[in-house]
Amino acid sequence: MVLRHTLLRKHYVFPLLIFAAAFSIRFMYLEQIKTNPFFEPRSLDPFFYHSWAQDIAHGNLNGDGVFRGMPLYAYLLGTIYKLTEDSLYCAYCANSLLGALSCMLIFFIGKKLFGSATGIIAGLLAVFYKPFIFYEGMLVGVTLAVFLYLLCLLLLLRFTTQPNSKDAILTGAIIGISALCRASILLLPIITIFFYPRFLKKVYKGEFIKKSLIIILCAYSIVLATGIRNYIIAKDFVLITAHSGLNFYIGNNSSATGKFHAPDGVGRQPELMMSNAHAMAEKTLGRTLKPSEASAYWKQLGQSFIITHPYSYIRLLLKKLTLFFQGAEIADFRNITFFERFSSIMRLPLVTYQFIIPLAILGLIITRKQRGDISILRYFIISNLISVILYFVNSRYRLPAVPVFIIFAAYALKSIAEKIREKDVKRVAGLATALIVLFSATFITREQVDLSDDYNELASWYVYNKKDIARGIALFREALKISPENEYVWFNLGRTYFEDNRLEEAEECFLNTIEFNKDDYESYNILGIIYTRMRRLDDALSAYEKSLQINPAYYKAINNMAEVYIIIGDNDKAEQLRKRSLSINPDQPMLIEKIK
Repeated sequence: MVLRHTLLRKHYVFPLLIFAAAFSIRFMYLEQIKTNPFFEPRSLDPFFYHSWAQDIAHGNLNGDGVFRGMPLYAYLLGTIYKLTEDSLYCAYCANSLLGALSCMLIFFIGKKLFGSATGIIAGLLAVFYKPFIFYEGMLVGVTLAVFLYLLCLLLLLRFTTQPNSKDAILTGAIIGISALCRASILLLPIITIFFYPRFLKKVYKGEFIKKSLIIILCAYSIVLATGIRNYIIAKDFVLITAHSGLNFYIGNNSSATGKFHAPDGVGRQPELMMSNAHAMAEKTLGRTLKPSEASAYWKQLGQSFIITHPYSYIRLLLKKLTLFFQGAEIADFRNITFFERFSSIMRLPLVTYQFIIPLAILGLIITRKQRGDISILRYFIISNLISVILYFVNSRYRLPAVPVFIIFAAYALKSIAEKIREKDVKRVAGLATALIVLFSATFITREQVDLSDDYNELASWYVYNKKDIARGIALFREALKISPENEYVWFNLGRTYFEDNRLEEAEECFLNTIEFNKDDYESYNILGIIYTRMRRLDDALSAYEKSLQINPAYYKAINNMAEVYIIIGDNDKAEQLRKRSLSINPDQPMLIEKIK
C-alpha cells in the first residue's frame, strides 16, 4: 500500500511541477503587463472579443445576428465578466490558467506516446515557450483553442487504444465545442478515419470506423447547431461564422502574399471589416445580401483567382507552406518584439518557434517509421497545416499546431542526448548535421519586423488616454518612418491634427491616407469637414461626393454635405439630403429636429 501511494505521488509530481512553473511565469508576466497601454483592449481582435463578451455579460446572450466571429471564447469571456463584474485581470488570469493546463496536457501526451523523459522535456519547453506566454496576455481565443485541441488529442488517443461509443461521444462533443473556437480541428477525425485503420488488424477495422463515425456525427452536430442558431436569430443559415469568405479571399487573390493583408476599403477593425466587406459585395451585386451571401461573394472571388491563375495559386501555396515552417514570428495584430519594452520576461532567452521547428522536423524524421498512435500527431499537424494555408499564415493561426511540434522536438532532444550518452559518434554526427541543415532552412527567410501598427496604437493611447498630443504625434511619426505607406497611421495622425484644429497638417495626412487606400470613404468625409472649415466649399462638396460614391449608405457624409448647402443658402437641397440620410438611418433625433 505504501509503495502504491509512493508511485501515485511520483506519477503526479512532474505534471504538478510543470503546472506550477507554467502558472508562476505567466502570473509574473501578467503582473508586468497590467499597467501597459495595451492591457485594456481598444482595437482589433482583442477589442472585438472584449466588446462582444461585455454584451453577453450584460444580458445579450442571443446576439443580434449571425456570429461574426468564433463564438466560444466570447461566451467564456462573457461568463468571466458576469461573475467578476467585468474584471479584465480575471480574464487574463483565466488565460494564464488555460496556458498552464495546456503545458500539463503536453506533458501527458508526450509521456503517453514517447515516455516520461519526452513528456518532461516537452512540458518544460511549453512552460517557457514565448509565443504561448505572449498570446495568453491577449484577449483572443487562441489560448482556449490550444487547450481544447490538446484535450481533443488526449481523448482521441484514448479512443484509438480501445474504441467504444462512450469515448466516441465524448471525443466528438469536445471536437465540436473546440470547433467553435477554431474550426480546423474538424479535419482531424476525418483524416483519422481515412488513414488510421490501416494500422489495425482486419477484424478491428470495421468497429473502429463505426465508432469513429460517431465522433464525426457528434462533432458536426454541434457545428450544425450553430447554423440553426444563426437561422433562428437572423434567418440566415451560417455554419459558425459569416467571415470565412472574406478570410478566404484575403488569403487567395492576385495580390496575396500568404500573410494577412486586407483588401482596400475594408479596414482593419473586425466589425468595420465585415460591415465594409458586406457593403462592397452589395454594391458590386446591386442588391441586398444576407451575411452568408456576402461571405459567398468573397469566397467566389478567391475561387475565381484559383481557377483562372492555377500556377500563381500553386506558387502562393508554396509561399504559405514556407511561411508555416519558417522560424520567425509572423505578427497579425501585435508584435512580440514590441512587447519586450513592457516585460522583462519577454526579454529573457525563452523558447521560440525558431528553436522548436527544426527540432520538431528532426523528431518527425526520426519517428517516420513509427506507426499507430504516433500517427495521430501527424494527422493533427496536417489538419492544422491545411486549415492555415487555405487562408493565410500568421503566428496566431499556426499556434495550435505548436504543442505537437514541441512534443516531436522534445523527442528529438531526448534522442540526441541518448546517442551522446551511448557515445554513438556516427549517429550523433548525423543528427547534428541534419539539425544544422534544418536550422538553416527554417532560418533562411527572416520576416522584416514591422512595428508600425504597434507604434500606431501606442500613439493613440497617448493621445486619447494620456492627452499627450505631442508624444502621440512623435510616435505616429516613428511609425511612418518604419512604414511610410501605412494608411492607418496616416489616418490616426490626421485625426489627431484635426481634433487639435491643425487643419492643413490634417489635410496632408488624409490625402496620404487616400493615396494608399483610394476607397477610404471616412477620409474623404473628414476632408470634407476640413474644407468646410477652411471655407473651400466646392472642395468640401467634391470630397463628400467621393465618400458617397464609395459608400452610398454613409449617412454622416450626407449630413455634412447638407450643412455645406445650408452655408451656400440652398435649403431645399439640404432638406433633401437630410431626408435621404434619415431613410438610411432613422435613429437620428437631432437631425429630425432640424428638419422640423
